[in-house]
Amino acid sequence: MLERIAMAATGLHFRMFGHAAAERTALELTYEDICSVSRMAAAEDVDGIVRTTWTDVYQNIACAFSAGSDRSNQTTAEHRIEHEAKLYVAPTASIQAGDRVMVQRFGQAQLSSIYEVVGVPKRYATHNEVRLKAEELA
Repeated sequence: MLERIAMAATGLHFRMFGHAAAERTALELTYEDICSVSRMAAAEDVDGIVRTTWTDVYQNIACAFSAGSDRSNQTTAEHRIEHEAKLYVAPTASIQAGDRVMVQRFGQAQLSSIYEVVGVPKRYATHNEVRLKAEELA
């Protein structure tokens, strides 16, 4: 099935597996979410003070989001929300540990969540696999 999708999208008529460009095209056809990535960077204020602020690195790039483990718990004092997920993006995206990622499920703003990149993303010829973590109090 993926072979036919890649062949239709690229116009290439050969076996897809073993050909990174065709595999990448087939994977990216399944991306139904979008994300924006920001990173801490030093910036000088008008008064000459250097401060670190979140700076946009990528905006509205196609991705695939996969929900992972949920270790949320509730005590009498607080409700801690903690869960992990994975994000799949094009191999050209340079996402780093510590970056902040806002994911919009199915392109809808009301289904957006903010995550932190944990660990070093795994880079493949066809995609990047990025581990995400969200932790907050409700």
